[in-house]
Amino acid sequence: MPQLISFTGQRLCAEDNWHQVLDDPAARSVRWARRVDRFNNQIWTKWHYTEGNGAFTACGESVVPFETDGSPEERDLVQIDCRRCLSRMSQG
Repeated sequence: MPQLISFTGQRLCAEDNWHQVLDDPAARSVRWARRVDRFNNQIWTKWHYTEGNGAFTACGESVVPFETDGSPEERDLVQIDCRRCLSRMSQG
């Protein structure tokens, strides 16, 4: 049985991101593909801030896993380009 990980740092996401955190709760950027266009190219969201279990972003968006193949993607925080997430990060 996996152990829940506790995190004591400042949290920017809602409490929903902290129920049953089974993996690394570190802050990260995330994006997901919403759909595929007529040329079979994935249409991606902006990069958002998430932490904990990664269910929601700092701006309140719900992360949608596997709506299309290959999503969600996670990267370092420098990738974030969502204005609402950046604003929330600057408020700290």
